[in-house]
Amino acid sequence: MTVSLKLGEVAVDAALAKLKTHLPSRIAQVNAEKDDGLIIVAPSDSDYYPFGVSEIPRYPTVVVAQLATSDEHEAEGSHSFVWVGDIAVAVFDADADRGKLGRRLQRLARAVIEALWDEAPKEALQGSAFHLRFVRDDPGPVADPQLTGETFYVGSHLIVFRAQQSEG
Repeated sequence: MTVSLKLGEVAVDAALAKLKTHLPSRIAQVNAEKDDGLIIVAPSDSDYYPFGVSEIPRYPTVVVAQLATSDEHEAEGSHSFVWVGDIAVAVFDADADRGKLGRRLQRLARAVIEALWDEAPKEALQGSAFHLRFVRDDPGPVADPQLTGETFYVGSHLIVFRAQQSEG
């Protein structure tokens, strides 16, 4: 029997595919629920990046990457090794109003969590044999327009999931 150890690249690609499919509908649900005039928009299909991007051409943008994995994140199952690692999803957005930017980033983070964790298949990445568990979300720094030379604030929010390969 050949054993296939699926590493972070497979989980990153599967997370990107699931986000592209489900994030727009989750964003629409959040907008409808809040109904306060503050609208968040889904990134276009070309604004999802695996493993990082050197310059963000448009906002909002989503970056999905594997975080560092230690030896303790590998286990031997009854038939194969089982890879466990952390996947980070970073959302970036911009706005002229710092308060609105903060709320939009929080809502984008919520939509990401719901899209990856709740949408079918539940808490899994289809086609890649990974089960997801939400670990944490961390608001990132906000870049001041005076320091960047822009007319708007740029901010980020990081969401971390633990991805565990199903045995086999």
